[in-house]
Amino acid sequence: MWQVLKGVEFCHLHNVIHRDVKPENILISKRGVVKLCDFGFARTIAPPGEVYTDYVATRWYRAPELLVGDTCYGRAVDVWAIGCMFSEMLTGEPLFPGESDIDQLHLIMKCFGNLIGHHREIFRRNPLFIGMRLPEAREVESLDRRYHQLSHSSMDIVKWALRLDPSDRPSCSQLLRHELFTRNGWIPKFTAELRVNIEKEFAENPLLNNLGIAIYGSVHEAKLREIAEKKGTSGSGTSTLWG
Repeated sequence: MWQVLKGVEFCHLHNVIHRDVKPENILISKRGVVKLCDFGFARTIAPPGEVYTDYVATRWYRAPELLVGDTCYGRAVDVWAIGCMFSEMLTGEPLFPGESDIDQLHLIMKCFGNLIGHHREIFRRNPLFIGMRLPEAREVESLDRRYHQLSHSSMDIVKWALRLDPSDRPSCSQLLRHELFTRNGWIPKFTAELRVNIEKEFAENPLLNNLGIAIYGSVHEAKLREIAEKKGTSGSGTSTLWG
């Protein structure tokens, strides 16, 4: 989980929201090196007043603000997804396996109580939910009660990341400073081991040695020239193409 947080933190520090953090988008090598993949939903942080689409993230990991249709959200949607995923890693089962957006909201409210007022108002005004009502959270089963077997430190991270109000959720940098990761000098020991494993993977990967890089570069240049010729241009094939 520390590696996942570092990856998402890197995105956030460079003003990018991933918007689809989930187990399927976490790659783990045979040496335990973790990579965050699938940036199809990712985008840069918008200036104040600009809106995003709310149709992002896989439902089980979608933050309440996305579920109600809020289009003014930020990095906190990734933090919520990390909280859901960390819980799933600890328990072996998805935390909120909703079958629809309304059902997803219902499962969240059964755990944390009613949504904040701002989100209830967005839900009420959302044309997609005309004729629907938010379920009332009458019987709340807290995470502590549901997963009493988990350690205090692990549960603390999950509950912190899953605050209903996005402004109350921590940043990835704050989560990385949690005692779960910082106690007993764990980070320096782990990062030293991780660096060794990354170097070994680099050395073992034929695509990353000098010959592999040269071959890939030649193929890439040839492909760019082919594209340029099809478009009827006379470029050298070295210009950057943006999708």
